[in-house]
Amino acid sequence: MNVGDLIKALQGLNPESRFTLSLGRDDEYRTMCAKAELTCGECLGNLAVDRIEIYIDYVDSEMYADIVLEQSNIVYLDEEADKFDEQYLKKD
Repeated sequence: MNVGDLIKALQGLNPESRFTLSLGRDDEYRTMCAKAELTCGECLGNLAVDRIEIYIDYVDSEMYADIVLEQSNIVYLDEEADKFDEQYLKKD
């Protein structure tokens, strides 16, 4: 995502709106990133915006944004996660 896309997505929100940052789309992705960070130390060094999700908080009738980040350093994230498993997980 480029800066222009980011600006367009956030312009519709009230400047006082809250926002959150999330790593990846699901727990499996976050687990792979954690493992890769421990094995090679590169996963969390350079995060890119993957998408922005806009939500309405019905309690206070405000909108907020969740900016979803993905790592952009490691080409083969799953292979780095597998290295963690090989090094640290007990074999039966």
